[in-house]
Amino acid sequence: MAESETTQDPKPQAVSIQREILIGTAWVAAARWGIRGLGVISTIVLARLLVPADFGLVALATMVAGMISIFGEVGLLLHLIRERDPDRTHFDTVWTLRLLLGGGLGLVIFLAAPFAADWFGDPRLDPVLRVLALPPLLQGSQNTGIAWFRKNLDFARDFRFLVAQKIAAFAVTLSLAPVFWNYWALVAGIVAGNVMGLVMSFAMHPFRPRFDLSRTRAVWSFSTWTLAHHLVDFLSRQVDTLILGRYKTSTEVGLYTVAYDLAASPIIELALPASRVLFPAFAKIVDDRAEMTRVFARVVAGMAILGMALGPGVALVARDAVAVLLGAAWTAAVPLVEILAITGVIYALWQPIFPLLTALSRPKVSAYLTLAQVVLLVAAMLPAIHYYDLAAFAIARVLAMAAALVMTIAVFMRITGIALGTVTASLWRPTLAAIVMAGAVVATQRVMPDIAALRLVASIAIGGVAYVASLAGLWYLAGRPSTIEADLIAAAQAKLAQRRAG
Repeated sequence: MAESETTQDPKPQAVSIQREILIGTAWVAAARWGIRGLGVISTIVLARLLVPADFGLVALATMVAGMISIFGEVGLLLHLIRERDPDRTHFDTVWTLRLLLGGGLGLVIFLAAPFAADWFGDPRLDPVLRVLALPPLLQGSQNTGIAWFRKNLDFARDFRFLVAQKIAAFAVTLSLAPVFWNYWALVAGIVAGNVMGLVMSFAMHPFRPRFDLSRTRAVWSFSTWTLAHHLVDFLSRQVDTLILGRYKTSTEVGLYTVAYDLAASPIIELALPASRVLFPAFAKIVDDRAEMTRVFARVVAGMAILGMALGPGVALVARDAVAVLLGAAWTAAVPLVEILAITGVIYALWQPIFPLLTALSRPKVSAYLTLAQVVLLVAAMLPAIHYYDLAAFAIARVLAMAAALVMTIAVFMRITGIALGTVTASLWRPTLAAIVMAGAVVATQRVMPDIAALRLVASIAIGGVAYVASLAGLWYLAGRPSTIEADLIAAAQAKLAQRRAG
């Protein structure tokens, strides 16, 4: 769809869904950013109490536990969201299957602990993994009534459920760090967050599950390929840690892991909330392809605006951000942050595709596309780590992700019939705005005194203003089309009018 086609006024149903997506995304984004805010504070404090090797060890442990736990991510709750009219037996069956899977996977993690310690050559992994066998069981025991939050697009309650877990993890981790002075504070925080999730799931919804397997066949028919997609998606996110853990020291793993977190988390923490909202939203309009295409175009444009602002933005302020947030011990992370920040742009454009494929009952396609990404990542990163350094390894990840994105878009268009213009029509404005932002940030950095904190704040402020102003100006020069920019401006005007009236 060309951009000119998106200048038409959307139908009422599309407007309603777009509003629900915006409101839902705002709530989930608030949760994610609240969680990330706590995480950033935790990282800043812990970076001064712990050493990179501690972060590296926990990264390896959570990667191993996650690789096993991912077999429990079979889309059981997604089945409840997708089901048109689920009854009690659906909810009971899903709870029973999640409980059995969680207990079984926890046992596998417990038994695999000594083998993982031998594989990575670090005996400390053994006791850490035995403790991390608890979260799968705790997650599997959660009340399935919480699926109603997302099914009804009630993301305000979903917000409280998610944030409560992070607050518990945050409080426990920071309380125990001055006691243990090592990685056990991080491990205890992970377990505490999962305990809170179990408690909150029953406190926030009156449903009380019971053992039932009567709907297993119906639930599992949807879940098989969803599991495959979750599995390969996890591998795509953890394959770099897996490779580094095999060939590099825990210090280097910790350096890369923290750099990637700082570089990519700003956009990931906005893209993931949208993904959480998009699946139930698309499921409501999946039978109306025209409206679904229109809403999808809005979402892609919004993701492009976020990606082009945050990806280049993080790269531009990487040196000062590392100095202020992490300290001098992490200076080697600066070039890694600058490189890996580009993955934020790729991730932003990649993320909206899979909720739509799932809503269209095509999780098999999602699994194959993500598996292809894993293959590309391994093929690019293994030679890089063998023959070059961490910077080359980061570049290899960026290039592999870019190639995977091109391939994914091509397959997606063929399956859905959505035209290339739908995906690309609104990309030029954010791209030009990012270039203007880069010029403004570089000019600011050249004239500012050599004080990292002051330069960081000024760069973010001036860069943000330059990006928003240039984006709005380009939209105005384009004839003020009915695109995501128009939605955002209308929402801002409505909020301002509401405040004045109040």
